[in-house]
Formats: sequence, structure tokens, C-alpha cells
Amino acid sequence: MARSLAVLAFACAALLASAAASRGGVGASCAPDTAEYDCKLGLICESGQCANCISDAQCGDSQRCLPASDARNGLFCQHKPLFPDFDGTDLLGTLLAFLAGAVAAAAGIGGGGLLVPMFILILGFSAHSGIPLSKATIFGGAIANFIVNYPKRHPTADRPLIDYDVALVMEPMTLGGTIIGVLLNKMLPSYLIVFLLVILLGYTTKRTYQKAVATWRKEAEAERLAEAEPSEDSPAPTTSAPNRTVDGTERRGLLSASLEDDDLEDDMFDGTVRDRSRSTSKETLETILEEERHTKVSKIVLLFLLWTGMTLFSLIKGGEGARSIANIECGTVPYWLVIIWTFPFLGGATWYVARYLKRRHELKVSVNYPFHDGDVQWSENNLTKYPLLSIIAGIAAGLLGIGGGMVKGPLLLELGVLPLVQSATAAFMILFTSSSTMVQFLILGMLKLDYALWFAMVGFLSALCGQLALGILLKRYRKTSIIVFALTLVIGLSTVFMGYAGVKQVVEELRVGRTEGFESICA
Repeated sequence: MARSLAVLAFACAALLASAAASRGGVGASCAPDTAEYDCKLGLICESGQCANCISDAQCGDSQRCLPASDARNGLFCQHKPLFPDFDGTDLLGTLLAFLAGAVAAAAGIGGGGLLVPMFILILGFSAHSGIPLSKATIFGGAIANFIVNYPKRHPTADRPLIDYDVALVMEPMTLGGTIIGVLLNKMLPSYLIVFLLVILLGYTTKRTYQKAVATWRKEAEAERLAEAEPSEDSPAPTTSAPNRTVDGTERRGLLSASLEDDDLEDDMFDGTVRDRSRSTSKETLETILEEERHTKVSKIVLLFLLWTGMTLFSLIKGGEGARSIANIECGTVPYWLVIIWTFPFLGGATWYVARYLKRRHELKVSVNYPFHDGDVQWSENNLTKYPLLSIIAGIAAGLLGIGGGMVKGPLLLELGVLPLVQSATAAFMILFTSSSTMVQFLILGMLKLDYALWFAMVGFLSALCGQLALGILLKRYRKTSIIVFALTLVIGLSTVFMGYAGVKQVVEELRVGRTEGFESICA
């Protein structure tokens, strides 16, 4: 997984450095058959030159000749308004988005890989417009997922199901990655975005399927062993399965530790000191366990403050959809300084959280904390690896229109997090990633507000239904591998549909003998 993410990042950097022809503005030369590749988005080819439209008849079937976000730019061919022009295509798109959102919610992800091709192939949006719309849909689903998952408890420990520590480590740098991803989405041609998406999702599908099979076999083996256990008349064991420390050695559980402590001899010279040490450790452990029983609201508040900071930076930077509140012009030195300074802000927050988690983990180890299967060990290596991979997940989210869950969900599984915890935690992080990316797209003028509000509502309702269906399945079959198989299904279907959309676009470009070029961020 880490290797595939690194390849994606390298590919993006290399492609940005490549020279390619940009599409022309008003007055540039064009041909009617290749206007889509000769002229900038929204322009038509009139008398051999790129020009603004003057009537709906000059635009495509699902488009209308409408004013741009900046009225000084004239009229452009844009996707039709949702109302009052709601038609059969919009109804079909709504139904398909609902189904995709329900399945994605069960897997704990947004489902952008299913939504983007649907918006492109069914509703007629371009990749540049379909990706921002998918973010709005994912955001609606993320709200519903959080409402459902917030009160749930961990399957083996007395604490919340959502792992807020994982979210605190991964989400700040994911938000930073979305900045790069959104800018890349603005610059790269549509076929290249689709190509990168298929590569990433194809590899992720393979890895997630392998994890699903491994999880299913593990659960089947556990079920077989449970059936072979002695009857209820047999003496029950006094302790659970041994927990593990960072290096994999056995750790005593709280109950067994207490029992053994009672049997230790009290040495006449250092017995009092030892008793005090054991008493202090026990009190510290009990304090930690009591704290973990409850959701620490301060962690959610910290993530919200980071999100607010990201939004403020975006408003200062500005774009086509909303002028800079500091009157900063796109492409100027202040514009790039605002973008650059975002990363020390998010990096500082990540460093602060990493220090906190490292100290807390060392404290847990010192008091024989009973770690559970799937708990993340906050070693130096993990506190470095998680944020770095999160940057690339954020780039993928902003560039490719996926909620980040398609990357971080499988990544958490690779790192040993339990499927139920992975699903809830990834969905929680998507709430911040999708909303932050959606706001950036809105500021850049790339999001149609009427469609965004409609499909955000569709995403919300579909996620509620998906969570309800998942609860029924888990209660009946008692296998969390269902979640991993659902994740594999969504990612696999996303790969197929995005592959189809990409091949269709390449064939059309070969037919006319032209391809899209790279765009300027400020175009």
C-alpha cells in the first residue's frame, strides 16, 4: 500500500513537470470537431475561434449557456441547473448515487470511485465538475456515518468505537494533502486524472481482497475453536488471551496482574517501596482506563480547529468561486505564501499530537496497560509513517475525488486495525477531509451548488440505510470480514467504472486526433 501511494505521488510530480499545450481562451484558433480540446472549458468554437456562447443551442445536451461565477467573463456552456430542469437522467443518477452511498457506508468509505464515473457517464459532468460533486455527496454520507458511529463501543474494550488518536495523527496532514490534490485537479487533464485513479484503485483492490480473505479465514478458525471449547460446566479461565507489548511479547492483563501481585512476597528491606510502586501503577492504570471509557471532546474540537484554520487559509487565498478576503490575486507571491504556510500550521499540530501520543504510550507500557488486538502502538516509526502516508492520501482525495477512505481504510487494515474500528475511524476522518476539499472546490468556483446540496442529502440518507443494513448483517452472521469484503467490492467496482470512463475518453480523443493539455491554476 505504501509503495503504491509513493508511486502515485511520484507520478503526479513528474506529470506536473511535463510540458503540454494548454487549451486556448477567447480568440484562440479552433476546429468544430476538436473544440473540446482547443478551447478552455465552457467556450465554443465559432468561425474558427474560441468564443463565449450566446444561446443554449450552442451547448451540449446537458448544458446551458449561463453566466460564469465572475460576470465579467461573459457566458459559458455549463451543466444545466438541477431545478426546474430535473429530468429522468437526474432521477437515475440519484438512485445510483443512493445505492453507491449505501454500500460505501457499510465499508466505512465515501465511495468517490463509484460516484465520479456515475456523474460523468450518467449525468454528463466533466471530470473537473464530477469530482467536486462527489465530495459534496461524500460529505453528506460522512455526517450520517458520524451520527451513527459516535455512540458505538469498541468490540473488545470499554471505549468508543472511533479511534480518535488515529484520526488526530492522520487527519492534519491529510488536510494538507488535499490542498495539493485540489490544485492538481485544476491543472491536470481529465484523462490523466482518470488514469491515475484506475492505477491506485486497481492495486488497492488487490490488497484489500487479500486482507478480506485473511480476515474471513481468521474468523472462521476462531469460530471453529470456539465450538471445540469445553461446555459451560467446565471451569472458566480467569484471564483473557494474552495481550502484547510493542515488541510482541506477552503482557499480563489487569486481572492477572492484580492476582499475581497479591501472591508476591513482601521483602523486609524494599517491600514498602515495591508496594507503593505497585499501588501507584495500579491507580495510574485505572485512571487511564477510566479516561478511555469516554469520548474526549477536546480531540474532536482540535480537529475542528484545524479544519477552521484550513478554511480560513482557503478564504485568504481565494479563487474563482470566492474572491480572496485579503484581495490576493491568484498566482502572485502572497497567493503561494498562503498555500506554503498552511503546511507549517498543520505540521505543527501533527508534531504536538505525536509528542502527546508518544508520552502516553510510554506511560501505558510502564503501568502494564492491557493492549487489545488491533490497538495501534505509537512508536517513533508509526508516528512518522502515518502522517507521511496521510499526505499522499490527501493528495489522492483532492485530485481523484475519493474521500480518502479508499486509501486510508485499506491502509489501516494493513496496519492491523480491527475492521469495525477501521470502518468507523475512516468514516470519521472523511467528515473532515471531504468538507475541507468541498470548501476549496467551492472557493475555486468548481462546485455547482444546487447539485451539491441535492446529492449531499442523497449521501446522508444512503449512509443511514447502509449503516442499518450493516448492523443487521453483523448481528446475523457475526463476521467483521463483511466490512472488508464490502470495501473490496466498492474499490473493485470503482476501478472497473473509472477504467471504462477513461478508455471511452481516450478513444474519443484518438478519434479526433487531439488530447487535453494542462491547465493553469488561475485559468
